Amino acid sequence: MGLMILAGNTAYPLFLRLIVWTGLKLLKYFTTDDAYESLKATLEFILKYPRRVYTNLFPSRPTWWLFFMLTCLNSIDWVAFEVMNIGNLAFKNIPTGSRILDGLFQALAVRSGGFYVVPISQVYIGLQVLYVTMMYISVYPVVITMRHSNIYEERSLGIYSGDGVFKPDAEAAVLLFPADGHVYAPNTNLMPSTAPTLVRRLSRSSAAVDIGHALQRTFTWNGVGAPPAMHSNKSYKGPIPNRSDGSSSRRGFISQQIHGQMAHDIWWLVLAVLVITTIETSNFMADPVTFSVFNIIFEVVSAYGTVGISVGIPTDAYSFSGAWHTSSKLVLCLVMLRA
Repeated sequence: MGLMILAGNTAYPLFLRLIVWTGLKLLKYFTTDDAYESLKATLEFILKYPRRVYTNLFPSRPTWWLFFMLTCLNSIDWVAFEVMNIGNLAFKNIPTGSRILDGLFQALAVRSGGFYVVPISQVYIGLQVLYVTMMYISVYPVVITMRHSNIYEERSLGIYSGDGVFKPDAEAAVLLFPADGHVYAPNTNLMPSTAPTLVRRLSRSSAAVDIGHALQRTFTWNGVGAPPAMHSNKSYKGPIPNRSDGSSSRRGFISQQIHGQMAHDIWWLVLAVLVITTIETSNFMADPVTFSVFNIIFEVVSAYGTVGISVGIPTDAYSFSGAWHTSSKLVLCLVMLRA
């Protein structure tokens, strides 16, 4: 069950690349070199240029980075489940071996699956705070890896003035367009030499450049709340930074994505919590423990992360939001739709 939760959510890109890689290795091992040449070439192209094929399929290095991040986050949840509940009476009757496995399953499920072994309301408050954090950042590793590995989208939008010369990969061109009769000249951005002259003229026109800049500002993955790329700013006269200049640029990109995404998300969560706490004032006055602000925050973050776990209520067997007023439930539905 834990592997299914990972494969269907946060670790989906890992399993997808593993399946493609395993299929290619099996084909090479069990077949001759001249058998299934087209299929082998296709799988090799997918592994070498995954972002040309699918948004959730990443190159080797970003895939390993995603694996490392998921391993770290799930390990933190697992260790915290064991350590932060020491002395908790809810765990008294659980054998040590079963408790370790329960902690592993809950670590895998709490960020995306919506399952839990021990009710959330019965774990210590420190672990509940950690779960809120993990639910909030559950999608970050995949989203950041997706944006960091997107190196083709700008070139798919057109030709931009001020850009450096783009040199296409000859092998990629051969694999993308096998035996179709077109001849690809160098430095043509993979445009076939048989393309109409009018199309090439339009691609170099000022109107096309302006449209390209508008599309680039709208659709490029610079990050939510992040500044646009330097080469799209006409007032910038300096050299265009190299995107593959080492680990420092990668760290800067990841930091920019995290800051932008958090700035984009936080105000939605704060607004939702403010509205719901205002609506639920009467319930809070009647039972301040059950309808505490933290429980509302937990429910909102769970909804925003599309996780589904809840602290529940002590009097009935349904989620905490089930005891809210109808207007609060509608706000929570909007939060889930927005997420």
